Amino acid sequence: MNWINIHTETLRAPEFIGAEPIERATWLCLLGYCVAQENGGLIMGCNEWKDRQWQQLCGVTLAEVKTPSRLYNFTGKNASSLTVNFYPAEQEASCHASRVNGKKGGRPPKKANSQPVDNKREKPSHNLGVNLDHNLDITLKESKGKESKGKESKVKKSNNKVAALPFLSYEFSHAWNEWQTYLKQKRKTPTELTTKKQINQLKKLNEKDAIETINRSIQNGWQGLFPSDGKDSKLTGRANSGSSRGDSSAGEGISVPLL
Repeated sequence: MNWINIHTETLRAPEFIGAEPIERATWLCLLGYCVAQENGGLIMGCNEWKDRQWQQLCGVTLAEVKTPSRLYNFTGKNASSLTVNFYPAEQEASCHASRVNGKKGGRPPKKANSQPVDNKREKPSHNLGVNLDHNLDITLKESKGKESKGKESKVKKSNNKVAALPFLSYEFSHAWNEWQTYLKQKRKTPTELTTKKQINQLKKLNEKDAIETINRSIQNGWQGLFPSDGKDSKLTGRANSGSSRGDSSAGEGISVPLL
């Protein structure tokens, strides 16, 4: 992504308001690096980076990154990775969906003006490229209603926005970022609609159950979210036996399709 989409609620979150100015500046630089890399807000294997490498890649010093903060913190085994909180995961999913839609179709080829030019009354315009674009726009407007639905679905881009996260706490934001990173590592790219459905699914739970649902799916290697019904053994069996291929994507939750 070439831009950072920071939700206004983030700037009013206790983690941001309670942070020192140096923490906010460090968080913004780290967030910019993660957005450019589209890494889900997780910088993996960076605990061995030297001070110069931090400056060259992220524009921060090692001492600034090591400063304890609720905006970013080292996680993982032996604290080998750095998690940047409040990463716009929904915007990353939206960008991925737009790229997929762009590969399915593109702008129709330009059509030359079919009307003959009367050499006796008017001369060809020197701005031939501009005139062709103008005529093309008119042709596209006239033929828009005649195009088939199948063709429109290939060219038309979705304007649906991914739903906002249901909880704004640090704990839920951290769990959601780990879920997005987990899917990316499994090479399961969620569609915009799937991400929206999963967020709406978590809205029906309280924050504690929503976090447990995410952690359970990561721990069991599932590619979908399966809220607990109080019968974990039954749920685990259904999730493990629902696929003839032996994968763990079955169940009653919302799974992530492979694109």
